Amino acid sequence: MLFGRPQPFRTTLRAAWGQPKAGHRNFALIARYHRIVAEAEPAAPPLDEATWQDLNLDEVFTALDHTQSRVGQQVLYHRLRTPRQEAAEVAGFQASVAALAADAPAREAAQLALHRLAHYDAYHLADLFAPAPPVVPGWTRAAPWLALVSAGLLLASAVEPALLFGVGLVFIVNLLLHYRGQYTINAQLKSLEQLGNLYRAGRALAAVALPGLDAAALRTDLAALRPLVGRLGFVAQWSQVPTVELLMPVWLLGQYVKITFLLDLLLFRRNAAVLQARKAPLRRLYEALGYVDSALAVASWQQTVPYHCAPDFGARPQQLELREVYHPLVPGCVPNSLAVDGRSVLLTGSNMSGKTTFMRTVGVNVVLAQAVGCSLARAYRAPLLRVRSSIAVADSLTEGKSYYYQEVEAVRALVQAADAPGQLFILDELFKGTNTVERIAVAYAVLQHLGRHATVLAATHDGELAPLLRSRYDLYHFTEAVAAHDLVFDFKLKPGPLTTRNAIRVLALAGYPPDVVAAAQATAARLDQQQAARPPLTPA
Repeated sequence: MLFGRPQPFRTTLRAAWGQPKAGHRNFALIARYHRIVAEAEPAAPPLDEATWQDLNLDEVFTALDHTQSRVGQQVLYHRLRTPRQEAAEVAGFQASVAALAADAPAREAAQLALHRLAHYDAYHLADLFAPAPPVVPGWTRAAPWLALVSAGLLLASAVEPALLFGVGLVFIVNLLLHYRGQYTINAQLKSLEQLGNLYRAGRALAAVALPGLDAAALRTDLAALRPLVGRLGFVAQWSQVPTVELLMPVWLLGQYVKITFLLDLLLFRRNAAVLQARKAPLRRLYEALGYVDSALAVASWQQTVPYHCAPDFGARPQQLELREVYHPLVPGCVPNSLAVDGRSVLLTGSNMSGKTTFMRTVGVNVVLAQAVGCSLARAYRAPLLRVRSSIAVADSLTEGKSYYYQEVEAVRALVQAADAPGQLFILDELFKGTNTVERIAVAYAVLQHLGRHATVLAATHDGELAPLLRSRYDLYHFTEAVAAHDLVFDFKLKPGPLTTRNAIRVLALAGYPPDVVAAAQATAARLDQQQAARPPLTPA
């Protein structure tokens, strides 16, 4: 490249290895590759948006993101959004992670190569192999003629200096067209400018013996792209502002040449059709680099967690075993263990005792196991699963939908998907937007239906559901200890139904007036007496 670019020295890379990566994540751009692939390959369904948000997977991705390049970020994000459904593919990625973690020289060489794609504009590279062909605006047809006029006037002005006035007028027109191009086809221009960096990073990686990377196939794709990269070399050379101040005048001269002859637009028009013909090798190169960077990121991230294990996908359908599993986003998270075989789980528990966090812990670890071949547990055994959840449902003011109706629609999607094999459903406080009798009735019917087909983790405050679902659901609970002026939670999963409550105690600790607390306690006692006098609920 014409100008030096900042890149970390090997000592910097070594210091950063196994350390969290700070900085803002632009998820709109990080998700760009995922959206392109999802549009082109709808047969590979990703996690739905509700599940992604319920499990806080943007934050999980941020913790996992130790990548060197924008390409690596995008490919890692896509892996997390589309957990693998083939054990061999997961095992291959897991082997790449382990090999890179063990081979420091190869790892550092790969990181140095990938850092060429750290520029923000590299987010747009995925646009080059989007399903839709690049849009070439009709007004760009004027670019070759204006470039010829500029060249002719410049040459003629050597004989007739008065023609420099014409050169200035044409330059103004070209300047307007240049910035119009920057506005209307900006992403495509940025991707073209970064293509050279992608090529050079691929060439550097091909020279390193890396696990999971087919160097011969990579060289074949590089050879297919070499002519295209050569044509775009000038624009790419002059696209980045130099870091050395003394080179700024040279860079400004390059910008003047680009604008005078509309080089961005000319190269874009000329190479749009060529790009269409080179989509396959371009995508393979992009994904190969992203794969290596994703494996590097996971290997580095694994150094930051207390412990982890390789998942075992040899379990029977509806079998799930997690030993001392914990959540990656909860500092000092209390590990818990769970084992079910052919049954589902109904969780009861006090407020703030850890029910929802535990369910999210299970969901996140299933996603991590199938996306990156790593579970935050001492042991993980389960079949390949598709995770779906209903946790953080909210009403919609703009659509005029109540909380209850939003929940009905969200759970309907789960019920309709229940017949598909290998499902894990995570449900928190079903139908809490309606009255008690109908909430219990509908929750029982839905959980009974889902439990016949899939593994279900459901949390509830409705103790009446426990005897109704006992035939299909194992009962677990979280609870607390009451101290003098506080509630103390141990966040440990315990077998059996919950036998204590803390909602009124929380009111007292929060400073509610004593008469309000006393009235609530008296009312709760009367309701308990009435409940005890009724015959126990049994399944229909």
